[in-house]
Amino acid sequence: MAVAQVVERRRVFDYLAVALNRLPGLRLRPIVWAFLLLILATLTWRQARNYQDSETLWRATLAQNPGSTIAQNNLSHALLEKGQTDEAIQRSELVIAAHPDDSTAQANLGYALLQKGQIDQSIVHSAQALACEPNLPSAWYNLGQAYLKKGQFDLATRAFEKAIKLKADFAEAYCNLGYALLQERRVPEALAAYHQALFLNPHYALAHNDLGSILLQQGNASQAMEQFQRAVEDLPTFAEAHYNLAEIYRAQGGAAEAIAHYQKAIDLQPHFAQALANLAWLLATHPDPALRNGPRALALAQRASAATGGSNPRILQTLAAALAETGRFREASDTVERAKSLAQNNPALLAALEKQEKLYQGSMPWREGGASQAH
Repeated sequence: MAVAQVVERRRVFDYLAVALNRLPGLRLRPIVWAFLLLILATLTWRQARNYQDSETLWRATLAQNPGSTIAQNNLSHALLEKGQTDEAIQRSELVIAAHPDDSTAQANLGYALLQKGQIDQSIVHSAQALACEPNLPSAWYNLGQAYLKKGQFDLATRAFEKAIKLKADFAEAYCNLGYALLQERRVPEALAAYHQALFLNPHYALAHNDLGSILLQQGNASQAMEQFQRAVEDLPTFAEAHYNLAEIYRAQGGAAEAIAHYQKAIDLQPHFAQALANLAWLLATHPDPALRNGPRALALAQRASAATGGSNPRILQTLAAALAETGRFREASDTVERAKSLAQNNPALLAALEKQEKLYQGSMPWREGGASQAH
């Protein structure tokens, strides 16, 4: 049912109430009024259920009024929220063709193009939105995101600061500002931005994760772990936060916990090369035989190598360790040779590879911490 019909239905009830009150000598008992109100409430509830989906609402509105730019813009926004970017672009372009100075349509199009990876065109339309309406925080935010993707962190910082000035409770802008400031090595300011994002939205998983990463780099592992745990509590499907938790557990000797979080990260993001490789390394080289699993380590290492095109020397190092753990020492030595050819500019990695290669040539697997034993 269209919005106009809903309005008409409400008018019918209004007229009914007025007419009943005007009838000579008629005085409605409270129970009759209660009954009428119940009918009206039921119809309103049923209609609200029809429009719980905003996309449905704005499509219905456009069916009644095809020329409504408000409905087109709101439908475009609803489509963007659902990831239906192509149709959102078409809807925004329809509005812009008729009204080039419609700042909302320009901003929607800028955001949609950003999702499609068309960064330069996104910047053009976000800038056009701001030319029409300079005080549009969403357009400044979209512009900042585009500059982040281009690596223009100074411009991104200024755009996010402008968005925040216009909308003081813009948690997402504070979070992205924190990231931009971090890339500019302005760490204290980045920390302040992340803390403000979390003040505004205590359940902001991305902000918890990014703040945890800074704290970990500063050597505050316990505080970092707390932030990563908050991130996975707020967003259990956050693969990067699970990976970060695994890294801390591994560094602290919590191998079983590390394995669980690496596996969760991989379940959520099957081509997460570093998670695949780190779990494979742990399963291939851990000193505790109860935790080692050579065949599983090899399968994970092969997936990590495939995900990186066989061009990452550290992942090839992991693949060699997994091959050795399964008794395939000749292949392990050959894989180390490939890794060494790719690590010529990394003396520390080269030294580690040469040490491991000697073990494999003697049919000995590698153990985390340097301990080895006959296979």
